[in-house]
Amino acid sequence: MKTGKYIRFYDYADDRFNGMHCFDMAFMALKGRRLSNKDDFLECLELIKSKFHIGTAPIQSKPVVRFKFKLSIRPAKWDEVHIKFWKQYGITQEQLIEDKVFPAYSYTINSKRKPKSLTTRIADYPAFGLERNGRLKLYQPHGAPKWLNTHHRDDIYHWEGKQPTLVMGSYKDGRIIANTGQSTIALALENSLPSRLPKDSIIVGDFDKAGNKMKKRFVSQGRNALIWESPDPNMKDVGEIYEKYGGDKIYSFVNFAIREGAPPSSRF
Repeated sequence: MKTGKYIRFYDYADDRFNGMHCFDMAFMALKGRRLSNKDDFLECLELIKSKFHIGTAPIQSKPVVRFKFKLSIRPAKWDEVHIKFWKQYGITQEQLIEDKVFPAYSYTINSKRKPKSLTTRIADYPAFGLERNGRLKLYQPHGAPKWLNTHHRDDIYHWEGKQPTLVMGSYKDGRIIANTGQSTIALALENSLPSRLPKDSIIVGDFDKAGNKMKKRFVSQGRNALIWESPDPNMKDVGEIYEKYGGDKIYSFVNFAIREGAPPSSRF
């Protein structure tokens, strides 16, 4: 509701929704897509400010204050919707169970800053939990927040296969590459490499602006990373390559990554 120079969001939420849904729905109405990262959130604020002529000062990005929190996830039963989501990327239910990925019904978080537990029932269906070394990550493909993560940087997925090892930024992209028979690692934290990587690993990650910026930082540290400007601005990762072009294109991309990104062994 617009009141003077401000917009007041009345929160009539129940256990199906949280505060971010207001902005997610506003962004969908104004931009035609869902929020997926911090830049989208800031763009959403700019759009709201511009649309309703709120204030004149530009919105400034503040440093992100990170704090540790506890996360628990209540599992849901596997159904056709959950299976269909992963099937579009060539990932089977058997592989998901083997990798400790499960459907999520609700999640609960608390921390020292907010000791009272907050339980949210997931409305943006489907959603998933990923477990590594007793720590959890929540993945909501169509929801906000998209990720809630308590993983350590060494809580990686590592599938053995043909060398060299391709290092991907997410479980989904990692499993897609691993299904080609290539040795693959999926990072627990997209911007943090594990303490050890196999010799001659190639950091692939996402192909968008943020992903390439991250990989350039790794290159400046002497790491080997494939910095690839995607020919399609709407295609930012391996999952979208698979979704648009199918599995055959992934084999071509794996060969491209090895050819363009293979480092001298001394790089690591």
